[in-house]
Amino acid sequence: MNMSTIILSLLVGVASALTVHLLTRSREQEIWIRNCKKEEWRELLTAMAEAELVIVSITGSDRPLVLSRDKAAAWMESYTEVMRIILDRIYIADAIGELHVISRWLTATKQYERDYDAAAATSRFTEIRQSLVQEASKR
Repeated sequence: MNMSTIILSLLVGVASALTVHLLTRSREQEIWIRNCKKEEWRELLTAMAEAELVIVSITGSDRPLVLSRDKAAAWMESYTEVMRIILDRIYIADAIGELHVISRWLTATKQYERDYDAAAATSRFTEIRQSLVQEASKR
């Protein structure tokens, strides 16, 4: 075996190892990003479900003229948490914008504040969550 064959074999070996490393790293990054997206969708869906429970349970079927301080604080805390989570997404921000999640969430909560119709509110919240689940399942 001459020297050029040995050098060529070494170069092919190094190039192969480098290629495998780069492909593995790229695949690992794709998996990591996919997991981050899944985590962001899950956190958003959980916050929305929790907020819905708080918002609808605060008033029940009553139409209060004024909420107690504790109930108003619970309402605002759950509402604010959902808005914070919607706004601080990194990997799913584009999808949230395409789905108009902010305007749909605002509309659903404001409509409930006007009519206190728990069934209609639950329907609106469920529609939002279903669209999020559908979008998360596609990606």
